Amino acid sequence: MQEKILFSPITIEDLEALIERATEKSVQKILRLDLEKPDETLLTTQQVCEEFKVSRITLNNYRKSGKLVPFSKAGKQHAYRRCDCRKAFHHKVIQ
Repeated sequence: MQEKILFSPITIEDLEALIERATEKSVQKILRLDLEKPDETLLTTQQVCEEFKVSRITLNNYRKSGKLVPFSKAGKQHAYRRCDCRKAFHHKVIQ
């Protein structure tokens, strides 16, 4: 189905409001998806650092303070669930 594009005069304020509403809808959709089915994928320490753009030191500090608990540990290797990392590093994901 083809959609027609109509051009009409629009003020900057109206355009900003449209963009704001569209962005808000998208954010709400993403948040609902995160709540509905958490991503249980296991990540290594290196994968967590790369995906969430944090250093190993920051990750270790989060682990030691209890802000991020490893899902499993084999020797010195830790595995973290992606959904737990998203919660712990929420501010990093949004930025």
